[in-house]
Amino acid sequence: MTYKEALSFIGKSLTLGCYPERTDEIRSVIRSGSVIWEMIVSVSTAHFVFPALYLQFKRYNLLSELPADLVAYMEEFTDLNRQRNLQLIEQATELAALLNLHGISPVFLKGTAHLFDGLYDDIAERMIGDIDFLADEKDLLKAANVLTNQGYLTPLQINGADILPLDHHHLPHFTKKDELAVVEIHRNPVGGKPANWFTSEMVFAERKSIPGVTNIFVPSDKHKFIHNFIHCQLSNSGHRRWHLSLRNFYDGYLLSKKVNAGEVLDAVEEKTKIRIFYYLINRTFNLRENTIDFEDVQVKRYITIFDWWLEHTKLYDAYFQMVAFIHVIFGGYLGKIVKSVYSKTYRRYIWIRIKNPKWYKEHFLLLKKKFF
Repeated sequence: MTYKEALSFIGKSLTLGCYPERTDEIRSVIRSGSVIWEMIVSVSTAHFVFPALYLQFKRYNLLSELPADLVAYMEEFTDLNRQRNLQLIEQATELAALLNLHGISPVFLKGTAHLFDGLYDDIAERMIGDIDFLADEKDLLKAANVLTNQGYLTPLQINGADILPLDHHHLPHFTKKDELAVVEIHRNPVGGKPANWFTSEMVFAERKSIPGVTNIFVPSDKHKFIHNFIHCQLSNSGHRRWHLSLRNFYDGYLLSKKVNAGEVLDAVEEKTKIRIFYYLINRTFNLRENTIDFEDVQVKRYITIFDWWLEHTKLYDAYFQMVAFIHVIFGGYLGKIVKSVYSKTYRRYIWIRIKNPKWYKEHFLLLKKKFF
């Protein structure tokens, strides 16, 4: 079983809810003996869809086809993730209530928003690391102070609006002892060039409340889909690196059933890139419904290169690990130093960090985890 075949098997399995007739096909593939379960576990775990895969197998009575020890492991893993997400929802609900007391109405983003909004049949499907929420620009420092007064810690002292350069979209992360998730307060839903056409004002204008829950807000389905696209393909360089993220693609697949593709295309400036994103979602999950015309030279050229990388995964990993390291050093650290020459905000941004011992420790640990 190749990496590409593993992705195809996982993709079809994740769509059983939409195409239950695929159950027999998947059962036949399993019984053929061609499935290498070590690879399926490795790929689905790396892409953060392992619990979602287990739940699909369970719903469509396929667990009896799997090795017993694998089923036991998948069940335990999924149960732990469900408990984690329940705790995360509780933490986010408490945060919202606390912020509401101070006149702040946060809009939860990404995975937390999906959990609140019932995107998944079972909350255990989604693996989540952080709690992200959007605050109005005027409430940004106020929200930070509310969290610090409640015992949350951040690696930097937040005592002025210029803690962030104008092109940075969230404050340094917050942690609290005995609380599960790291918290990020966003001034904008995204950073970089997409922030010019996908703004906090847009998200706030179309935010929606969660039925039965007081003062919990999430973006509209259209904005959740666009945010997922930007985060996956633009902010995290998924498009530029020909990178496939099953977790984001799976979210995109579920959200695509709730939104009008034409409205999404109208709202996104990166027309070709969003069309490629739609194409990859359709192909990854072998979807039959096709609402977008993909007969485009740029799309075909991109997919040709994308497929070449899928066939050469070891070379891909080595090459883009090197590219990422160069980007962090030259585009990240040295880039900010260059900007500090002509920007007072960046000078303060750098000065606050280099005089803080905690900043060095956290960044060395992050670099070690990512590259070594």
